[in-house]
Amino acid sequence: MDATQSAMLWYKTLLSELGSAAHIGIEGPAGRRAKRRVDALIELFFGISKELDLAELLEIGANNAETSRRLVTTGNEKHALAIEASPTVCERTKANGIPDKLNLVNYAIGTKAGNITFYSPNDPYYSVWGSTSKRRGFDDVTEIQVPMITMDQAGEKLVSNPNQRNIAIWADVEGMVLDVLNSGPLLLDNRVALVYVEVNDINAYENSANSVKVIEKLLMHGFIPVARDNEFHDAWNLLALHKSYFDAPRETLLRWIYNETREITG
Repeated sequence: MDATQSAMLWYKTLLSELGSAAHIGIEGPAGRRAKRRVDALIELFFGISKELDLAELLEIGANNAETSRRLVTTGNEKHALAIEASPTVCERTKANGIPDKLNLVNYAIGTKAGNITFYSPNDPYYSVWGSTSKRRGFDDVTEIQVPMITMDQAGEKLVSNPNQRNIAIWADVEGMVLDVLNSGPLLLDNRVALVYVEVNDINAYENSANSVKVIEKLLMHGFIPVARDNEFHDAWNLLALHKSYFDAPRETLLRWIYNETREITG
């Protein structure tokens, strides 16, 4: 079985667990259940990070660095590196104050190190749609040049032990997650234990990769998809754990899957 066939099997398994991914808002029972599932997946991410005693978080597409803030403010000497491509969003977030042990920097992450075009929405309401790839059918943007580094280069800025697999990655990069992962083979192969990424069933962004391609990439680096949500009609979030750590949180995962299945089936 080749890598693509393996990825398709994983995708079908993940899809059959929830049905189609999407609710468009949080109205009605299905929408509220989907919103609760989003929150449950986030709690699973933090729960496994704590159980594995991971030392540091690399948050890519950080926006207001909410995930990093939570990690470093819950004690136990954890550190976080938050990376945000939008200069406006990055400066706004810094102006609101940055806690100790959180480093927020202004970069895009991808395979083309150097300056790159970033499509910045003109309406602040849509600032989360900012990306190094243009969203299809959405033209109300300003094109700006931002610095891009690879994920491996970002790894050089981490402060935890480089000889241990002790990093969690959280990536929400609006259609460009495969490019992000492709830029960090050394980090994925040697230092990352847990990955939370937003993936797309539909190519809502130009030159984006669908969820099967992202799963295929993670499998190639030894990561096992363990859980997902069903946040939007074209995007959902996936949690993957490196195979060397799979046994440690097994009971946590089984409890989570049991609870979520019970929620769906009633």
